[in-house]
Amino acid sequence: MVQFTAVSGPHTHGGESTTFIMHVVIAALVPATLYGVYLFGLPALQVILVCAVTAVGCEFLCLQGLKKDWRSSLDGSALLTGWLLALSLPPSTPWWVALSGSAFAIVVGKHVFGGLGQNPFNPAMLARVMLLICFPIELTDWRAAMPITMAESGLQFSDVWMGIDAISSATPLSQLTGELPAIQ
Repeated sequence: MVQFTAVSGPHTHGGESTTFIMHVVIAALVPATLYGVYLFGLPALQVILVCAVTAVGCEFLCLQGLKKDWRSSLDGSALLTGWLLALSLPPSTPWWVALSGSAFAIVVGKHVFGGLGQNPFNPAMLARVMLLICFPIELTDWRAAMPITMAESGLQFSDVWMGIDAISSATPLSQLTGELPAIQ
């Protein structure tokens, strides 16, 4: 009978750590992120921050619950997951949708399957699918890009850029005719 011994393959290793690789990928996302914030304004920045902070926080809590070293939450993998999810969401996504998606990505998409490198699906994209199924209206609301423009008076920020989606006043129709409508 032939005996076989299982060994790892003859792979070469470049010496880079997981943390280094995650930070390189995060650095590669910075130009696209800055351009997205330029085009879509502060709501886009809010989605990115909510997703990133939630992902790192959930990673910390999962590691604590599994009695693993909490410093692994700073390896960049959770931050990258939250960041990728945020970049796939519309800039007008409500904060609670972004928070729930980011938590789902870490808890279900990553830790249920065993943690870093053990997941069969990309956790960020798994969360994107879950959000699209659960919140179809919120995830299909893409507003037109309204970048900052330069005018003679200086920089001009659109209402969409500042996160304002409606303007209220006492008589908005009176501005069209120039006079107040008569009350009968």
